[in-house]
Amino acid sequence: PVLEPLASGLPDDDAVILRRVFAENHDGLAEHDRWRSRFHDRIGAALLAEPFDPDRLSAVFLEMDRHDEAMHGLMQRSLIKAASEMSATGRRQMAKFRP
Repeated sequence: PVLEPLASGLPDDDAVILRRVFAENHDGLAEHDRWRSRFHDRIGAALLAEPFDPDRLSAVFLEMDRHDEAMHGLMQRSLIKAASEMSATGRRQMAKFRP
């Protein structure tokens, strides 16, 4: 959801770079989205289990944290790669962007 608003504020050549780099990482980002969509079901199952097991709920949250960290890392690496290929103008525009 942030990609297009960010890309739309960049010079055309830099927007192409940003979109290309994120397209290269599409599978990893999409997999995270699929996993994340199942997260609420897993929390619900842990909360409804009888007897309630706080360790089970904790494990779900720990797994979520690992997935989020991996996704953030992928996004950060993508932004670093794109910025490395962009013009100084594009990087300045990225620096001004606020989602």
